[in-house]
Amino acid sequence: MRPVISSLLIGASVIGPMLTALAGEGYSTIASIDQATGSVTLEDGSKWEIAPGQRITHLQPGDRVYVTFEDGTTVLTSITKTD
Repeated sequence: MRPVISSLLIGASVIGPMLTALAGEGYSTIASIDQATGSVTLEDGSKWEIAPGQRITHLQPGDRVYVTFEDGTTVLTSITKTD
């Protein structure tokens, strides 16, 4: 039984960091919002689509936000106003 548990722990320690490398996060300020397309442009000029189920109606240009996304995509998996 111990070899099985050791193998699982070793596997988790290798795969865990790989999964977190696939996600990104950070703080930014909203430059503009397009409610019709469900997208936002951040202060650095990057344009992001909002993932299904995320609300942006409460956000406006100038709001400071915390965002998460999957690396290699232009889809924000979450966007939260930070005040």
